[in-house]
Amino acid sequence: MGEEASEDTCDSAEAEACHSGESELSLEEIADAKDPDDTLDAAIVIIRNDNGEETEFYMEITPEDYFAKEHAGKIKLVGGMIKKGESPLEGLARELEEEMTDKEAAEIITRNAVFYKKIPGTIFKKGSVFIYEAVIKNHAEWNTIKKSDLTHDAGSKTIVSIKDMPNQLYAFDMGKVLNRYIKERLPQLHNNPIIKLKEYFPKTMYVAA
Repeated sequence: MGEEASEDTCDSAEAEACHSGESELSLEEIADAKDPDDTLDAAIVIIRNDNGEETEFYMEITPEDYFAKEHAGKIKLVGGMIKKGESPLEGLARELEEEMTDKEAAEIITRNAVFYKKIPGTIFKKGSVFIYEAVIKNHAEWNTIKKSDLTHDAGSKTIVSIKDMPNQLYAFDMGKVLNRYIKERLPQLHNNPIIKLKEYFPKTMYVAA
């Protein structure tokens, strides 16, 4: 597993921006989604390649019967709720093991996962989201990940190139997270006049519903 970096939380202004598209779930939806063994925290991972090819991201499309109906059929990062007694990285590793059909792919992502950022608030309005990044440099390992499907409960996989990212619909605040990540980690791509991600900031990549 990758090393965990020091936690970097949003300041008050960032927190408001992070959650401006927050989902309005009913108490019934929240109760149905909450497993009694879950904490109020979540762990998700940004999975991308860095092997000399076009930058791509491995993400999931929520199933049509997703509990948060307004987010069904939209793109989100892989991961889920952290269970009691788990560290964020342990929770992420378990989610990958449960959701990915290829266990080798899950192991590759877990091994490369490095802490990126912590933001306040999950779908339950409390807790925190621990965001990791897994940058895959090995061509064969990236192909293994790309070929892996997801279980039905997790939804279906999608491989999105950085050029196509502004044209997608994102569940929850995933568009905001990705846009900020690209600005911070891939500034040469964010400012590339061919890709023109800037022209979509801040609205289109932020679409949540």
